[in-house]
Amino acid sequence: MSRTAKVSDYTKELGPPKPMALDPLPDRPLVSILISNYNYAAYLGDAVESCLCQTYDKLEVVICDDGSTDSSPRILERYRLLDKRIRVVYQANGGQSLALNAAFHKSNGDIICLLDADDVFMPDKVQRVIDRFAAAPGSGFAVNRMLRVDAARRHLGDVPLLSVVASGWMRPLLSLSAPHVAPGLPPCSGLSLRRSVADTIFPLPERLTAYADTLIQVLAPLITLVVAIETPLSEYRVHGANVAAVLFSTGPI
Repeated sequence: MSRTAKVSDYTKELGPPKPMALDPLPDRPLVSILISNYNYAAYLGDAVESCLCQTYDKLEVVICDDGSTDSSPRILERYRLLDKRIRVVYQANGGQSLALNAAFHKSNGDIICLLDADDVFMPDKVQRVIDRFAAAPGSGFAVNRMLRVDAARRHLGDVPLLSVVASGWMRPLLSLSAPHVAPGLPPCSGLSLRRSVADTIFPLPERLTAYADTLIQVLAPLITLVVAIETPLSEYRVHGANVAAVLFSTGPI
């Protein structure tokens, strides 16, 4: 599949309109947290620390630095030497899609959790994702509610969603001719995937230099059952430099 494929090209390859079969998870699955970073040195430490402080410890944190010109590389090297669970990939600036592809290529996890470099996971995020997948073995895509915080991580409210958190088999409700994001899906740091589902979606098209998680939001519900976690497990930081934050900065759910 070409990295420059259109969304419609992906949907043609999704096969019969039924959820893909998933192998059972191991008793203690390895979880890979993927972070793409570009010049977010001011927030990167918080993101990494939130991974290292998880209540579940069988995890790896795979970070791709996408050609940062700030102090991000120095921060990443400090953490890499501090904890053997951290793996760092450096590449020339190519955008979020290529950065996530590079991180995914280096990952080994049975479960993939996405985390933006300016966001934060709650301490029990990984354990709750594992528990939900274990309770719904046919589901390969987990989504959780998120909180909005400001640059200093002061609480601003929940991330507003267009509906209740998405759950179940959504493909019959979605159009393959004009694919779109299903209602009730959070942004990047609220998305988790079983490995086999991620293998179907990656690599992401290289032209998605931003909002690469949107393709995951579109495709995952067409491939697998969605399991919802109503508890907020991630913080979405609103700081002005992240353009998408405008969508979530005001208004109730």
